Amino acid sequence: GHHRSFGGLALQLDGYGYAQLPGPMWGIDDRTIEQFQQDRNLDLPADKGQDRFRLRSQFLKEQALETWLLWRAEKMTDLYSDMQKTLSEHHQGAKLFLAGALMFDGPITKESLHPTLPEKFDIGKEMLHLGIEPSLIKKHKEIVLLRPYRIAPTPSLASQPINLLLNRASTFDQIVLESDHAASLFFHQPNTLRLPSFDAQSPFGAENTQTLLVTHLAPAGWSNRKRFVHSLAVLDAQSMFDGGWMLPLGQEEANRSFVELYRQLPAKPFKTVKPRSKHAQEQPLVVRTLRQTNQTFVYVVNDSPWSCSAEIRIIAPHDCVLSPLGEQLAPTIRRESDATIWKIELQPYDVTAVLIDSADAKIDDWSVLIPDYVSADLQRSVDALRIRASSLRNPQPVDNLTNADFELSQKESRIPGWIFGKADGSAVTLDRQQKRNGNQSLNLQSSKNVIWVRSEPIPTPRTGRLSVWAWLRIDDEKNQPPLRLAIEGKLHGKVYYRYALVGDGASSPQLKTEWAPYLFHVNDLPVDGLTDLRVGFDLMGSGNVWIDDVQIFDLWFYENERDELLKNIALADFQRQAGRLAQCQRFLGGYWPRFLLEHVPVEPRLASNPNSNRTTIQPLPNRPDKKPSNWDRFKNMLPKKVWPFHQKKEK
Repeated sequence: GHHRSFGGLALQLDGYGYAQLPGPMWGIDDRTIEQFQQDRNLDLPADKGQDRFRLRSQFLKEQALETWLLWRAEKMTDLYSDMQKTLSEHHQGAKLFLAGALMFDGPITKESLHPTLPEKFDIGKEMLHLGIEPSLIKKHKEIVLLRPYRIAPTPSLASQPINLLLNRASTFDQIVLESDHAASLFFHQPNTLRLPSFDAQSPFGAENTQTLLVTHLAPAGWSNRKRFVHSLAVLDAQSMFDGGWMLPLGQEEANRSFVELYRQLPAKPFKTVKPRSKHAQEQPLVVRTLRQTNQTFVYVVNDSPWSCSAEIRIIAPHDCVLSPLGEQLAPTIRRESDATIWKIELQPYDVTAVLIDSADAKIDDWSVLIPDYVSADLQRSVDALRIRASSLRNPQPVDNLTNADFELSQKESRIPGWIFGKADGSAVTLDRQQKRNGNQSLNLQSSKNVIWVRSEPIPTPRTGRLSVWAWLRIDDEKNQPPLRLAIEGKLHGKVYYRYALVGDGASSPQLKTEWAPYLFHVNDLPVDGLTDLRVGFDLMGSGNVWIDDVQIFDLWFYENERDELLKNIALADFQRQAGRLAQCQRFLGGYWPRFLLEHVPVEPRLASNPNSNRTTIQPLPNRPDKKPSNWDRFKNMLPKKVWPFHQKKEK
């Protein structure tokens, strides 16, 4: 803390760490609850007894949730404040930076971060569940909540839904803008590679060797400065942090001019200047100024992937001088009788700035010119998305389920394409008397024991979506069997199991004596690490069920989801027509447009709909995973450092 360059400490907020809370019901132990009751003058049920934790949780959820969450956030803010005070004892004015790039990586929050149609994610609510309330933190001027962005290459879209959602969350921008010190964090997720063949040659033995290669891949060219320019445009960020497990290296030339310019800007909030023309206001250009003693700073940001030109009209003394910041060339200006016109040419995601040697200078107006081809390119992109989204009305079944209609004859005790378990008082057979189509169906009978049936392994859908369609019937609607429609596989070596219940249970869809279709839909299927995926049926007790014509889909969307997609595409097209090209471009870079481009062909995929009058059921939670191995525990302990990148200079 004695060094003059010491500016503070970055505290990592991690879903698996200790600087935040794991979820809304964390902290119902006896000691914490006693303090909560005293502070809020509340009486919670069941101070003693083995059932007290369940009763406390139920009471808090139903009667005192907001009070409970705010109280926890106050305690966490007190913790951060105590840390900052300790920093100040060693260096006056040192800041505590809360680095939350991984704050939503916990198992509870990950579920709510998955993209949905329509979008349901509330970032303020999720932060409060973790014990973080920005309105409390901003009261402490030396505590800075960083606006996190997650940087990673995109080998597949399904591996980055959290990144896209977090990076594009405008509500997070607003949270940071309300603070006195807006700052950004760019966290580079590491690319890792295990080498088991190398471990096998280790003189210490393969069981004692864990080789892990780690690298950061930097974006190329102007893409590498995109994150910095966007942060400056949206937040007027006074500090930026860039790093990860290691210091990112490569493509420094693309950032060099920006870094030099940014470091010469005062570390104070600038004022945004709006143009008179509404059309210009809707373009991706941002102009800001800051007046200081005898001088005025002006910077201009192009937050778009297009080159553009602009003119800035400055009212200032006629003999004032505009000096470029950073490595910029001398500005191109022309003098008029009452103003100075600054003409600018900006590259994609570019920034330029000048220092005017007068405190009386002000921006009177500005205009921007974007090439005509931009709107035409955006229109073609929007039209392609509309065609893809419309084709989702007729989803195509995935033809990789062997003997899905159970028409192949049973060989001895085997059913082609399917495996099943055996138990006393149960039977799995092909029935020629009861069938929906064809010659036979699958019949499950049990007097009490569990019967399970599984298909042969199928490829894991790259869409992250899997819908299982099956026709079912029973012989007595008064005796509803407990039947599960299930998928099962191995996720990183652990059992992965999801199911939906039909039949037995008041809240479950009921089975009928006539053939009826049932749909089990999963929209957050893991793409990486999921192997040996199978479709199955589990009869969890006594009953008699017939199954026929099983189909699986990887692009099944409910009607409200399709409508939401088409509505968003229409809105993007409206923005383009109105001249709001930047808003249209940001939409095209979102999760769902990229999903359509990656997984849905331009030509409509035609298929017959098995039955428009379908019964749908929702997936239930996974079974608990197995306990993590020692290696898993060690990986979670690896440091995830955040390295300071640069900061506007203090003046």
